[in-house]
Amino acid sequence: MRLTTLVLALALAAGGCGGSSPPPGGGGGSGGGGGGSPKNWLAGGSGTLASSTDGVHYALSPAKATDANLWALYCVGQNIGWAAGDAGTLLTTLDGGTTWTARATGVTTALRAVAFADPLFGIAVGDGATILRSTDGGVTWAPASWPGLPPSTQLLAAAMSRTRSLAWVAGDGVIARSTDGGATFAAVAGVPANRWRGLRFAADAQHGVVVGDNGRVMLTSDGGVTWRAAATAPAALAGVSITPDGARIVAVGTTGLVWRSTDSGATFARVPTVTANLAAIGFSDDQPLQGWIVGSAGTILHTTDGGAHFVALSAPIAVDLTAVEDFN
Repeated sequence: MRLTTLVLALALAAGGCGGSSPPPGGGGGSGGGGGGSPKNWLAGGSGTLASSTDGVHYALSPAKATDANLWALYCVGQNIGWAAGDAGTLLTTLDGGTTWTARATGVTTALRAVAFADPLFGIAVGDGATILRSTDGGVTWAPASWPGLPPSTQLLAAAMSRTRSLAWVAGDGVIARSTDGGATFAAVAGVPANRWRGLRFAADAQHGVVVGDNGRVMLTSDGGVTWRAAATAPAALAGVSITPDGARIVAVGTTGLVWRSTDSGATFARVPTVTANLAAIGFSDDQPLQGWIVGSAGTILHTTDGGAHFVALSAPIAVDLTAVEDFN
């Protein structure tokens, strides 16, 4: 069961690209250092858009690029980004989210995740075993190949290395890997049956983490060739972030669950927050200790100490939030 039914995706614009997407080199989470206060924007259910000048206060905007619910956000650099959602919706921006352009994907299924290696090469995945690949910045899309994948498979997470070579996807009972830039995928053997919802890699594209239902956490140190179990969380996990060096991993899930490690996944501890279901987490590249969690009923949590503590922020609309990203 999805943790949310209506989407409001939070994109955090701060000056490199972080949030829930990989930093340069192929990971996800946070990186960088220094910089000023983030400038934020929101994209959400039925084409909702909102913005903030300080990363704390938000105002709705009348602009609408789509009426579809959006499930994923991804950015590369200060200006280029993508949003994916229901009915095959894929939007691109070249100005840091000020304006968005709809792109034809050739599918009508929901797209649940999108990831790019650079401004040109990327993948998008979703319902109905959908895996798409773009080599022109998302202007056009073509199906990727995964022989033997059941057509009913829901794919919920994606990541791509900045070298364009490695890519990964995860979803209903599967984790898959590509070594040709997302053109073809093959399932990783020996992965436990589970719905995997969140997937991120560190900057070396070797150390990664995947999380999902039943509180399961799996780690890799060989680029996703093999995976090993880490400490199981007390509830289902929906999203995860990892620092570029792989040292800090923070996952989020149901009933306010925040599952945090500062030793590359050797140990985890729960961080007290709220009771709302949490869907996604991201940290700023520019300020690696500053991060955000989003979740149900307009939940937005903010940390300035790397996820050791969180405080609640006010949202401009009380809808479920499902993705977090920043344009740095």
